[in-house]
Amino acid sequence: MSNKIWTEKYRPRNLDEFVCSESQKNKFKSYIKEQNIPHILCSGPPGCGKCLSGDMLIEIEYNEE
Repeated sequence: MSNKIWTEKYRPRNLDEFVCSESQKNKFKSYIKEQNIPHILCSGPPGCGKCLSGDMLIEIEYNEE
């Protein structure tokens, strides 16, 4: 049995596991494909995934190199 925190255990590991609209996923995928991630301002209530989406973009960018 893993001793990870629930949020880390079930955290999306790639963009396909991330829960958001298809248009947002397509934008993120195009940023990654073009290797041109712009400045992004995320807004929303606590817990909606603002930090997670930014962290995921950074992880994907640096793990593909």
